[in-house]
Amino acid sequence: MPNDEWLLTVHNSAQLNKIGSYVCQAMIAIQEQQPELLLEKYRNVQWLNSSNQSNLTAKFIEILSQTSDKDALLQKLHKYLKALLIPEAFTSLILVELIEKLRQINTIKTELNSLATIADVKLSEPDRSAANSFAVPKTGIAVLLLDAENLQLNNDTEKFLKEVCNYPIQVKIAFANWCSMGKRDIELHGRGYDLIHVPTGRDNADGKMIALGSSIHERYANAKEVLVCSSDKVMTNLCNHLQQNGLIVYQVSKQGEGLIYF
Repeated sequence: MPNDEWLLTVHNSAQLNKIGSYVCQAMIAIQEQQPELLLEKYRNVQWLNSSNQSNLTAKFIEILSQTSDKDALLQKLHKYLKALLIPEAFTSLILVELIEKLRQINTIKTELNSLATIADVKLSEPDRSAANSFAVPKTGIAVLLLDAENLQLNNDTEKFLKEVCNYPIQVKIAFANWCSMGKRDIELHGRGYDLIHVPTGRDNADGKMIALGSSIHERYANAKEVLVCSSDKVMTNLCNHLQQNGLIVYQVSKQGEGLIYF
């Protein structure tokens, strides 16, 4: 595509203000929900304060208004966020949602994975009859890995997880010693799970899940997201490995009677 197709309307102050507003909202959400993702010197900044938000937006607009194409904008945006957040923040759901909002702004018509290694989106060619409409085909899939000995997911939980994901969950794999799980294997099989059987013994399901999960990006070339469903802390290493291979990762675990995800 000619470079002219990618030129940004950098003088459009309304759009730049919108981008700045989205960044402010993300900073507020991070401070309220995951303050550890902020660099230490910014953790006590009152991001809800209107003056601080105005200063942040003004600085953001000053930086982006000097860009002339999408690559320069994304590089500056990434650099700007890196000055505020620790590296792990770029795999957080809050920034995933920020990127999704930025994707809706038609001045940023690009693959957003250069902002952070958490998305791999290709934009379609603009339709001549709708120059400002940019469809984003989601050609990737999400893979769900379940330690069935450790965690139970019902239909409602799966429906919620499908809404969380950016891509359809097309592969579901459950790990357990099915001899000791009653009719759980029949239920999961009926819900479309591939069942991996492991011998009786502590952590056998964990080990098999980690071994298979570590090669997800090789087994499923179109995988973009992975849901790691287990409360075992050992799965953190698997999540980190998958993130390093450019996948969006959701870690789902128990909290009391409910579930939480990161």
